[in-house]
Amino acid sequence: MTALLDGQRVLGPARDIQEVRNAIAAYDALPRWDPSNPDHLLEAHGLLLAGLIDAPGRFRSGGVGIYRGDQLVHMAPPASRVPALLGDLLAWLATSDWHPLIVSCVAHYEL
Repeated sequence: MTALLDGQRVLGPARDIQEVRNAIAAYDALPRWDPSNPDHLLEAHGLLLAGLIDAPGRFRSGGVGIYRGDQLVHMAPPASRVPALLGDLLAWLATSDWHPLIVSCVAHYEL
């Protein structure tokens, strides 16, 4: 990461180099983001996953499930509910008086 920050040539898997470049772009944008703004979260997602997934920076448009073999063990909420659920989560994060470590754990779990 330091070599990329210094503008040096780096040898390594292309995906790994892209992830570092994306992280640098996100770190540069971080000061202007409002943590309670869903558009800023989508912008962060777009920067962090640019060139790594098909539709970075957008809400998902389809269903998502976690499978263990052929068995569905968790079904995420329908895509149509994601924007409202994210809005609820960000509103809660903005007003929570819980310890920041606990709040960050809840946010990670919910995302």
